[in-house]
Amino acid sequence: MSDKQSQIEQRDSKYWIKPGVPVAHREFPERKMIVDDILKKTEVLIDEKGNKVPKTFTVGIECHWFDKDGRYDRGRFLTMELIPFGKKQKLNPQKDSFPKEIPSQEVS
Repeated sequence: MSDKQSQIEQRDSKYWIKPGVPVAHREFPERKMIVDDILKKTEVLIDEKGNKVPKTFTVGIECHWFDKDGRYDRGRFLTMELIPFGKKQKLNPQKDSFPKEIPSQEVS
């Protein structure tokens, strides 16, 4: 395998979220959602030499799905919230160490 081909495969695995791809939310891995659009924003940043450099950021992933009652729904998610549909969610050993409720901030 050539070096260029290896770079292409790494890039493609990094950018796996594409329109039409089935995904799931990390907290609801059994609900199949379809990616509709990838929302991006371009900002001009200034590097250490003072040059203006355009940088594109992903601001959200728009998806649609059908709920358990067959109703159509849509939503926007961050890329870190999504996993490939059908992928087993890794168990978080520290999940049970967090409180079930948010502690009160009242001062006594």
